[in-house]
Amino acid sequence: MNYYDVFLLDSVAAYDGLYTYHSEHIFRKGELVSVPFGVANKPKEALIYQVSSIRENTKSILSKEPIGRISPERTEVLIELSDYYLTPRSAMLRLALPKLIGKKVQHVIERTGKPIPEAFVSRAEQFVDSPEMLDEELLREGYFFRRRRREEFFLY
Repeated sequence: MNYYDVFLLDSVAAYDGLYTYHSEHIFRKGELVSVPFGVANKPKEALIYQVSSIRENTKSILSKEPIGRISPERTEVLIELSDYYLTPRSAMLRLALPKLIGKKVQHVIERTGKPIPEAFVSRAEQFVDSPEMLDEELLREGYFFRRRRREEFFLY
């Protein structure tokens, strides 16, 4: 069992200390993981700061592999800057992470499984081949449904 001291990447100054978690997987300094936090075990992002000594009553790290990574040297510099400027470490560490710059929304059309009558079969085949040729009547009658899929874009 491996024990790690982590910083939560929440911007609340009250949660700015080190917390100890354990994992069977090996992580390195500067890797982002998901950890349970609080009584409700709400998943939060955390940054591995260092390997810790064995402790009792620690919670397990949820991630099996890192979500992201900050170099160990940059981690040290950001922690020193947070101490110098008296800002929460979590806010300073977030500066080194990729920024979400937008979400692309794509409409996906899928069949519902309801049998299509013979009168609509030719229109349904055109509709499946090119979803941009949206036939509102087929949607209204419940033969197809529309859902949105979002893709996130990050600035690296």
